[in-house]
Amino acid sequence: MKRLIFGALALALSIPAAAFPRATQPPPAKFKGVVVDAYFAVVPRASVLIESANHKWQLETDADGMNIGEINVELPVGTYRFTVEAPGFKKLVVEDFRVAAGAKVAYQFRLEVRDCDDCDGLYAPVRPPSAR
Repeated sequence: MKRLIFGALALALSIPAAAFPRATQPPPAKFKGVVVDAYFAVVPRASVLIESANHKWQLETDADGMNIGEINVELPVGTYRFTVEAPGFKKLVVEDFRVAAGAKVAYQFRLEVRDCDDCDGLYAPVRPPSAR
């Protein structure tokens, strides 16, 4: 009886793993994002935070110096939140962005110029010179 059990175990271990089906994950989406201003000019060195329930990436456009204003990343299937910031611009948040398996996605993040209401005290108020 022991020989039968050991023989069956040896036979099971000798079968290649390829004979058993594997749980395959869907292919990721190829995401290309471009950060632009109101006139569609690219914005270099913008910070892009990509978040999902399971993943988080902190990227900077043109970090490699090749594609000014662009980010290129592979995203697993899911729903994402993008937070885009650049000096002199308002923060942009894109919620509930969904990507499908194997998709090629191009998205343009259009930033608005920051105005004085957004300065949070960075600029001192202009006061006329005092008379002596």
